[in-house]
Amino acid sequence: MPEWSEKYAIGVESVDREHEGLFSVISKIEEAVRVNKNTAWTAEQAILYLQRYVVRHFEDEEALMRSVGYDGYERHKGIHDGMRERVLPRLQQRLAADGYTPETVEQLLRICKKWLARHILGHDLEIAKWVPKKAPPKEGSQRKTAGSDDHLSHLLHPGGRRVSRSRPWL
Repeated sequence: MPEWSEKYAIGVESVDREHEGLFSVISKIEEAVRVNKNTAWTAEQAILYLQRYVVRHFEDEEALMRSVGYDGYERHKGIHDGMRERVLPRLQQRLAADGYTPETVEQLLRICKKWLARHILGHDLEIAKWVPKKAPPKEGSQRKTAGSDDHLSHLLHPGGRRVSRSRPWL
């Protein structure tokens, strides 16, 4: 399964940071589902967090595309819309129907990572070609993506207990 590496860096710091965060969130969910005894609760909360993160990332990326006048905006947004409006809801329905089993969660995460890797290399790299042509977004104009690793850790553990930064899934 793909993991974050520099080959996925498109050269736009805010987007690269969010992409790396997406890979990280997916990996942490995989680990949490493997080690947490309350798998259904863990998976349900983690997948909801992932969905929110993805939607916020799409919004940020679409704002960047508009700000640089990217001529592939409508097509790219359509790809995002497909993931947001069709793929993620169907995967969520399947997870719920299957009771958030570890196998179903792992399958969903594999699909998400493969889609993300292909999307970055096949579509997001095109955005980067436009960023130098126009003034880049001002520092701080991109809103921060949904949550942090601490927030994810909180969602993955009943009672909201704090966890080690070195092993946030525990």
